[in-house]
Amino acid sequence: MPRNVQLRQDLEKLSVEELKNRLRILDTSKYQSLNHSDLNNPRRLVRAIEIAVFQKQAHSTFIKKTHQQTIPTFYLQIPKAVREQKIKARIEQRFTLAKKEVEQQLQKHITDQSLAFTSTGFMELKQLIKGEIDQATCLKLWQTAEIQYAKRQDTWWKKRTGIIKINL
Repeated sequence: MPRNVQLRQDLEKLSVEELKNRLRILDTSKYQSLNHSDLNNPRRLVRAIEIAVFQKQAHSTFIKKTHQQTIPTFYLQIPKAVREQKIKARIEQRFTLAKKEVEQQLQKHITDQSLAFTSTGFMELKQLIKGEIDQATCLKLWQTAEIQYAKRQDTWWKKRTGIIKINL
């Protein structure tokens, strides 16, 4: 780590307690890792602060450079009919396992505010388990919900600029 002469000159004017507080604010983990001797040695505290300041500046510079770079984003698009067929097949494969998972969640007495309730298929499977709908209806409703979700994702992607679309 390079020396920061100006920072060292500024820190030399501070007491040991002020140096400790500054280090605690800048790098809590480093502060906590110091032993009693290091915590009472102004020279070591100054160096620890100097390193913490350098790392913070380096991280900030890295973040700025990363955000300035243009990173290409790709969007894979498949024909609507193929996408819907894949969604339906995937739901049929997951149906039995998902039903068991929802049964387990309901046995745990989860509330309507649980994140599980927001997943597609959960409400439909819950209705099936409670006997409100039959399996065929449940499957159809779940597939419809997934297809609608995929359409919303398509809309979201289409609104983005600078996206490289790849048709499959």
